[in-house]
Amino acid sequence: SFAAAGSKIAGPLGPSPVLPATTRSVLTKPTSSKELKNLIIFAREPSATMLIRHRRPEDMYVFKIEPAVCIDLAANQLLANYVTKLNELAKWRGKWDWNTPEKRKARSRKGNVREGPGKCAEWIYGVDESPPYVPLAKEQGYQAIDMQASELMDYASDNLDIPFSYWRNDSETGNAARQRAGFYDTAGFGALRRGILLRIVHAKYGLRKCSFTAPLELYKEDDVYYFPDGAAFGRGDKTTTFMAASILAVNPLSRMHKETRVKGENYILRGALTDAARVAAIAPSAADTFVALAAASSSSTTTAPAVKKKPAANKPNTGAAATKK
Repeated sequence: SFAAAGSKIAGPLGPSPVLPATTRSVLTKPTSSKELKNLIIFAREPSATMLIRHRRPEDMYVFKIEPAVCIDLAANQLLANYVTKLNELAKWRGKWDWNTPEKRKARSRKGNVREGPGKCAEWIYGVDESPPYVPLAKEQGYQAIDMQASELMDYASDNLDIPFSYWRNDSETGNAARQRAGFYDTAGFGALRRGILLRIVHAKYGLRKCSFTAPLELYKEDDVYYFPDGAAFGRGDKTTTFMAASILAVNPLSRMHKETRVKGENYILRGALTDAARVAAIAPSAADTFVALAAASSSSTTTAPAVKKKPAANKPNTGAAATKK
């Protein structure tokens, strides 16, 4: 019988041909330490900070970087003024490099450093380490402008191999400075340098748009890099009325020279920014700008509405018409 046959089995049955073999879970308590010999221990992956620290720097070529887009109405003129500031900064550094050690020591006692203009902490050249470039300024905003321009020039030199002499103007001294740096066939033409500036902005700040306006924090966009307030208004003689008006239209408290502000405010009060004819005459042409002004141009270049004639009922009564005899 079945019972008799079952009583003859001396040991446990083998694994079932139908059900899967049972194994101990790693969550259950093992009966002995020998049961842990098949436990797989995965290697710990390095942290993201460790990977970044040991990652080899990538070679960057400036012409392979997509340029940022300046979204300001007077983009071309604002970029040109900022390049002028970089040109003046390059002159400062070039003069420092060509000074004798005695002149550098005299300048260091006044708080001058190579990084940029302004007075920093006093030090002694050749004895003390150069202090960080934090120029003293009566207004904090101008200090931020100088520091940002210096940092951008350093980034272009260290990461994109663009010497500071590149920002010099197309002149005898500027071309000679580029030749000394081994930077040939790159005359300091404004249009080319403005395009390079936009590529550097995209590479340094990682944003595809930039602006020289200084809107309130509530109106700032996350994908726009905003230059320090007043970055393009360092020299009043290089600032146009249209530039000032386009910036003041966004923020009436933007930093600029008093005379420039008055011209810009008067320009706005006359309604010039809404007058298509005046904007077309003063604003740079689309071919010379580095920003697509499709939205702005569509609203500012529309034809003015036709002047309606007075209704017949509103004509003044001039009396009986005189007839020739």
